[in-house]
Amino acid sequence: MCYIVATKFGEEGCIAWQPDPSLRVGDYMDHLVDMVGYDKIQLVKLDPPESFGEYAPYHYMESREAFEEALYRMA
Repeated sequence: MCYIVATKFGEEGCIAWQPDPSLRVGDYMDHLVDMVGYDKIQLVKLDPPESFGEYAPYHYMESREAFEEALYRMA
């Protein structure tokens, strides 16, 4: 199962959330870019996220709302 991962350029660590399989991830990521832009935040889809050490440490969010709130604070 994929995770949506967000990291702030030049900083260590990221937030990650595992969306429901019915979510259209590409459309949702477009929504996130509209929400926070792409000049400070990198958004990626990873599966499995732990295999990409450059984003560690991972902070897993429990819900879509928690992920969006944390993402908004990052921006």
